[in-house]
Amino acid sequence: TQLIKMDDLDRLLKQPELKYQVVKKTWRDGREWVAVLQPEQVDELVKVSAALQLQFSLVVNRMHQQWPSISSIARKLETESEFPRVSSNLYLTPPNSTAFDSHWDFMDVIIIQVVGKKYWNVAKNPTVYLSTEELKYKPSVEEANQP
Repeated sequence: TQLIKMDDLDRLLKQPELKYQVVKKTWRDGREWVAVLQPEQVDELVKVSAALQLQFSLVVNRMHQQWPSISSIARKLETESEFPRVSSNLYLTPPNSTAFDSHWDFMDVIIIQVVGKKYWNVAKNPTVYLSTEELKYKPSVEEANQP
């Protein structure tokens, strides 16, 4: 069984309590930024589809609370890893587009690419090992691209 299919997008977005964002990496003054459309700009599936055509990405946090198959795999990962909590997010990014600026996460991250192709850049020599939430940081482009 699949975790989620593109055909499920319509049903997902019609869930009344669903909170999502539509984002896009942009450049301003030589720096990376994340542009976020406000909820009133993307409150319908048609508008989300239009935003995707403009190279925006759909972000749904806490998918384990929204979708049964994703909830099931999150619970299995909790059991196997013995972590107290496993959460999951969905990122739907059009081809040749990027959702986020260069950054690092303070938590462990497992990425599962279920459709299409994406180039993932992971730092070989991170500036900080085992960072904490207090150290959440947006590195410069130079720091992110260090060999």
